Amino acid sequence: EPARCTHGNQIRDYLYVEDVASAFVALLRSEVTGPVNISSGRPVTLRELALAAADCIGSRERLQFGALPSPPNEPLLIIGDNRCLADEVGWTPTFDLAAGMARTVSFWRERSLA
Repeated sequence: EPARCTHGNQIRDYLYVEDVASAFVALLRSEVTGPVNISSGRPVTLRELALAAADCIGSRERLQFGALPSPPNEPLLIIGDNRCLADEVGWTPTFDLAAGMARTVSFWRERSLA
């Protein structure tokens, strides 16, 4: 396993669910045809994602990067090119990583208390 794919260094392009929905709506209302990536255009490492989640629930000290091996053949980089979505559709994300994570944690906390 390549060392570069361990300890949360993998890079991904996450998008908050409300942004995904609004991107689809904007795309459907546009005249754009053909394939269009729906992505944030702001790639983050899995480490950053885990830290954002841990910060929202106040348990950063519980993180253990590298405790589990990466799956075999896991790509280091998975991102989308959202230039068409931004330039031709005029859509950009509303939520950054911290805001999306805070809303996600809040959503799940509300469900677990019900």
